[in-house]
Amino acid sequence: MPTATPSPREPNNGLRPGEINLDLIPQEWALTPLKDKRAYVPGWTSQPFSIDQIKRELEEGRATGVGLISGQWSNEGGLVWVDIDGPEAIPELEKLAGGPLDTIFPATLTISSGKKGRQRMLYWVPTQKLSLIPDKATIKI
Repeated sequence: MPTATPSPREPNNGLRPGEINLDLIPQEWALTPLKDKRAYVPGWTSQPFSIDQIKRELEEGRATGVGLISGQWSNEGGLVWVDIDGPEAIPELEKLAGGPLDTIFPATLTISSGKKGRQRMLYWVPTQKLSLIPDKATIKI
């Protein structure tokens, strides 16, 4: 399971690869349990789990990770991932936005597989702005 990547502006809370710390997850986020990085609950997009339910799934060995339900399935929450799929995407993004990556986007939760230039940044979009973004869980760059 990916872990938090420290931002130059924020600590990573000491997480190690594969570590899950449910205390860092806001109570109101819609979650789903994962087994080998895949959701396994039928209808998972419309049946969010609470942190306590996820904890039980992990303790009982059914889950190996936790997924955040985002995009079109959580538009009430307005959570969207910005997915940068490799180092070749960064110069193009910086050119389009007119600045370096760390000034284009505000500091946020960022996760990475550890591969160079690959990262996902989580943002909250106000409800009144949701119609301005694509109807997807992840915006790929």
